[in-house]
Amino acid sequence: MTGARPTPLLVFGIDAGDPDLLESWIADGSLPHLAALVRDGSHARTGGDELSMEHGAWIALMSGVPRARHGYHYYRQLVPCSYRLALTTGPEPMVTPFWSALRDRRVVIVDVPDFDPIAGLAGVQLFDLAVHNRERDGASLPAQALQHALRVVGDVRDIPEAFRSAESVDRQILARLLTRVERKGQVVRELVADTAPDVSVIVFGEGHTAGHQFWRHHHGGGTDAALREGIRTVYQAIDAELGALRALLPESHNVAVVSSVGLRSLFPGGGVGEAMLRALGYQHAPRPAASASGFPGPLTIARALLPTSVREWLSRLLLSRDARERLLADGFANGTDWSRTRAFAIPSAFQSFIRVNLRGREPQGIVASGAEYAALLDELEADLRALRDAETGRTLATYVTRMTSANGEAPHTLPDLIVDWDFSERFITAIDHPRARITISEPEFFRDSEHTRQGFLAMAGPDVPTLDATSPFDAGGVAPLLHRLAADVPAGEGA
Repeated sequence: MTGARPTPLLVFGIDAGDPDLLESWIADGSLPHLAALVRDGSHARTGGDELSMEHGAWIALMSGVPRARHGYHYYRQLVPCSYRLALTTGPEPMVTPFWSALRDRRVVIVDVPDFDPIAGLAGVQLFDLAVHNRERDGASLPAQALQHALRVVGDVRDIPEAFRSAESVDRQILARLLTRVERKGQVVRELVADTAPDVSVIVFGEGHTAGHQFWRHHHGGGTDAALREGIRTVYQAIDAELGALRALLPESHNVAVVSSVGLRSLFPGGGVGEAMLRALGYQHAPRPAASASGFPGPLTIARALLPTSVREWLSRLLLSRDARERLLADGFANGTDWSRTRAFAIPSAFQSFIRVNLRGREPQGIVASGAEYAALLDELEADLRALRDAETGRTLATYVTRMTSANGEAPHTLPDLIVDWDFSERFITAIDHPRARITISEPEFFRDSEHTRQGFLAMAGPDVPTLDATSPFDAGGVAPLLHRLAADVPAGEGA
C-alpha cells in the first residue's frame, strides 16, 4: 500500500443489467457514460458456475465465496436436516464482502444485495433502501443514514412487479422507477460529496424491475412506444447517475461497472421437476389418511377433487403471501411419503431443485451415500434429459447441474441437481417421457422472463487490468480484483 491517498475506486452495480442490451446501447450511443468508460478502458462478460442461479450472484461477485460454501441459492430453501421450507434472504452466517477488510479506508456502500453493514468501517453503509423486491427492513451505519435516505426516496421505495398488467399500470411503474433512480441518485451523490470516500460500491436495482416488467413490450413489440423503450429509458437514467457520480470523484480514479445476470424470454418451468418425480415413482404421495369412520377425510377428498390450478387460484384470492407460504410448506412436508421417496423436488419457479432423500442427511433418508447415491443421480439425469415437449418433440432440459463436490460428496444445503428448462417460446403444459405423459398447470408466479448465466463487467482507470471481451470473466474472480484495487495493492502482490 502506498503512503499517499489511494486512487479512489467506484464500483457501480446494475442489478440484472443484461449484457446484450448494455452492449447494444453502448454501441448506438444510448448509454454515453458507460460508452465513455468502455472506450477508455475495457469490458467483458462475466460467467461461470456462480451465475447458474440469480440468487446469490451478488455474493459471488462481491465476496468471491462460492455457493458450495455459503449455500444460498433461492428465496425459499429447505431447512437442513428437515423437510421444512423457510423463506431466506441471504446466507447464514453472512458472508463478508471485499470491503470488509478495508479498515483504513473511507467507504460509501449503498444497496448491494444480500449484504449487511459491517462495524468498524469509516464512512457510510446503507442497505435495502430501494432495491428490487425488497425483503428486509433496511439497515445503515451510522443508523441515521437510513432515515434520512428514506425521507428523500419517499413513496417510491418499493415498486413491485405487476405481471399481465394493463398498459396504464405499466406506465405508472415506469414513471415510478425513473423517479426512484433520480431520488436514490440524489442520496448517493450527497453521501459521496460529504464522505469523500476511497471506495464506493453503489448498486441500482431499477433495471432489474424494468427488465421483467417491460420485457413483453421490448421483446414482443407492444403498441405503446414509451413502454417498448421502457427498459432502455431506465438504463439511460441509471447511466446518467454513473456520469454524475464520476463527476464527483478526482479526475484520476478507478471505476468498475458490474451487472449480476442478464435477461431472456422464459416461462416458469420449475414445476416440471416434481411432476416428473411423481410420475416416474421417485417421489411418492402419502397413502390416504382415513377418518374415524374409516373413510378418507374431507380435506383429503377436497385435495383429490380440486385441480392444483383451482387450489392455487383460491389461495391467491383468499390468502396473504405469508399464509400461502405456510400452506405451501405444510403441503411440502405432509404431501410426500418420505419412507418410500428416493428423490424430491423443492418448490421453485423457473429452475427445478431436486434433492436426493439421502440417508444420514434427510430425517427419513432411504438412499445410501456413495455408489447408490451416484447411480441415482445418473438415473435422474437420464430421465430429465429424456423429457420432451409433447407438441414439438423438443428436448426441454438445457442444463442439469450436479452440485456434488469434486470427490462426489453430496451438498449439505444445496439441491443435488439443478435443472434449467427451455420454456422460452411458451408455457408448456404437456411433456412426454418414454414411460409417462406428464402435465403441469400454470403456477401462481407467472411471468415471461428470467435470467441468463452471464453478466457484464467494464473497467477503466490507471490501475485496472485490460479485460478480454472474447472470453467470459469468471464471476468468482471479480471480488479479488476489486479488493486489490480498493486496497491499492500493486498487480502481482495478491489480494
